[in-house]
Amino acid sequence: MHSAKLIRWSGLLAIVGGVMWTGSWILNALAGHGTGAVLGLSERGWRRLLDPAMLFFMAGLVGFYPRQLGKTRKLGKTGFIIGLAGLDAHRQPD
Repeated sequence: MHSAKLIRWSGLLAIVGGVMWTGSWILNALAGHGTGAVLGLSERGWRRLLDPAMLFFMAGLVGFYPRQLGKTRKLGKTGFIIGLAGLDAHRQPD
């Protein structure tokens, strides 16, 4: 039962993270390289939304991995680790 709750919540977090990630890039493009503001935030403000979006998406992957654990072996574990490392590396310092 505990595993089912983890998978359910992680799916929701992955959806929220994906929506935040996509929305931040769309609104960042509308901000226009720091020359304008959309909804009161500049380009830098929208880029700050990427950190929580990445964390939510990473939490989604962490919950998705136990669901696939029986079907994957070493290659699945390697892909999972590379995916988490890639999401963490995607974050940009200010």
